[in-house]
Amino acid sequence: MLNKFKQTYVRYLRFVQQLDAQAIPLTIANAVGQVLVPYLTFILLGWLLNTVIAGTTIKAIALPLVGFLALIFVLQVGVAAIKDHYNRFTIHLYNRIDAMVADKERKVSLQLFNAPTFRKAYAAYNQGRTYFGSFDRFLEGNLTPVINLALALMISLTVIGRLLFTSSEQPSALARFADSPAYPLVLIAIIGLPVIVSIWSGRKGGRILQSFFTGNIQINREYDYYFNHVFAGTEMSKTLRVYDTDDLMAHRLKAVNARGFENVQRSYTKSTAFTALGGTAIALATGGIYVMLAIKSMTGAIAVGDVVMYAGFFTQLISAVAKLLSINGWAPSLNQALTATIDLLEMPDPGAHGTLPIEKRHDNQYQLEFHDVSFQYPGAKAFALQHVNLKLAIGQRLALVGPNGSGKTTLIRLLTRLDQPTSGTITLNGIDIQKYNLQEYQQIFAAVFQDFKLFALPVVDNVAASAHPDRSRVAAALKIAGVDDRVHRMNQGIDTPITRELDTHGEDVSGGEAQKIAIARAWYKDAPFIILDEPTAALDPISEYETYQHLDDLIAAKTAIYISHRMSSTRFAARIVVLDHGQIVQDGTHTSLMREAGLYRDLFNAQAQYYTKERIAKERKNADLAYQ
Repeated sequence: MLNKFKQTYVRYLRFVQQLDAQAIPLTIANAVGQVLVPYLTFILLGWLLNTVIAGTTIKAIALPLVGFLALIFVLQVGVAAIKDHYNRFTIHLYNRIDAMVADKERKVSLQLFNAPTFRKAYAAYNQGRTYFGSFDRFLEGNLTPVINLALALMISLTVIGRLLFTSSEQPSALARFADSPAYPLVLIAIIGLPVIVSIWSGRKGGRILQSFFTGNIQINREYDYYFNHVFAGTEMSKTLRVYDTDDLMAHRLKAVNARGFENVQRSYTKSTAFTALGGTAIALATGGIYVMLAIKSMTGAIAVGDVVMYAGFFTQLISAVAKLLSINGWAPSLNQALTATIDLLEMPDPGAHGTLPIEKRHDNQYQLEFHDVSFQYPGAKAFALQHVNLKLAIGQRLALVGPNGSGKTTLIRLLTRLDQPTSGTITLNGIDIQKYNLQEYQQIFAAVFQDFKLFALPVVDNVAASAHPDRSRVAAALKIAGVDDRVHRMNQGIDTPITRELDTHGEDVSGGEAQKIAIARAWYKDAPFIILDEPTAALDPISEYETYQHLDDLIAAKTAIYISHRMSSTRFAARIVVLDHGQIVQDGTHTSLMREAGLYRDLFNAQAQYYTKERIAKERKNADLAYQ
């Protein structure tokens, strides 16, 4: 148990020291500063009282007194400066850890990000941070009290040693007790007994809080979902208002709140009772120490001023013990939170273990190939992809078509390493893509996903996805995507925020306009591969037709992959791959596939009436007449 405790705290200290080299030295300086001035004050009071009782004149003690007070003042100013620096440092430390967690979430593979182990670890970190604090509290609440107690113990043991060598001037029974070996033993017992009681009660209370911490993770996950995603989120707002007529979600949230309140009330009531027991023992010990020092003074062994000084020293000891024991109740829970933080940050990422850099090629000659690739989603019975062999020709426009659930989007997820094949390999220029650095590998793709999202930031930031956007290139991207006129009409042009979620001057855009901005973002990135997963799903047939007229500008010499349920997009592809039930069932051009009976011809013929030039022209004319 002791070895595990030591390993845990060494791990915490090593972590904060690696984050910032000044962490531990600054904490030690702050801890020493907290006790230095009080000890000097007690020494001053004891000396002053002894000199006054001894009849020393004011003139004789004036100079030493002024010097002593000046020393305390200088130290007080220095301690305040250290404390201010320490407070700012802990805030910085807290924010830095938050930034590291955010960076971890941003950079891990989607495979790990969605894994239950990662979500559970994040929930534990978030709950611990909310209820018990982070490493700033560890330094202030754990390390600082230990340092304070160590100093207090050294000084108190010195005092106890001195008391052993002081003799009483009276022959009374009280004097004999004060001079006997029993005196320091009783004094130590008075100090030690409440320590033992407090440790016991603190451990009991700590187990209760630890149980609360563990049991409350699931409650917090449910609460976060209902409150932040269902009620406060925008994605569920329309569904909630149209369908939640019986207050289903409010009922669920109320149930979660009731469970959470019951858990809090039960845990904190019990833990507070144990904490109060430890506090009572410390208060009794303080009184006992004063009685023991009074005995020494009454029997003439020490001066009255020494009583004040020693009582102050022992008070500091008890205060240090009280502070240390006060953390005993919540220390296990804080430790869980700290461990969860480090575990989250150090969690290995099986989807991002590659280290090879991507070859930088100006000719975009990147060859991707699937070799007998199969994939099964976790928990699913059937395979989403089965034995796929596919070679992407460099610079080719490839269309992936097929019914819902045929494996089109899954194939793209594997290609972009959002998931990892269950079996088989995907290679880039002959090398397994899992061997490449994940961040570098994903930079060769620009994608408009089916469930694309825009940030609540200005249009220029959404398109560039960079802190240093090329504004002229952003303007070109918007023009190619066919949304430049809409952006120019916005109140701040390309600097207009999307939505008013973060800025009251923002503007909302339609689904089709948002999709065009996402297309502009894909063009701006200028990656060798461009993936368009249902890129025109939110567009009407006319806008879709116009978008595809700009494909030459959008794609240029890149390798392009389209996924669409609208079969009109396939006419712009040089190659069409048809998937059904996770397998490739057809592969060819539009002309060749239309010549043979099969799934492609069935799908195309079912939609052909909607995509003739004549019908599009007619719909455009009707729209113009309606507008007039």
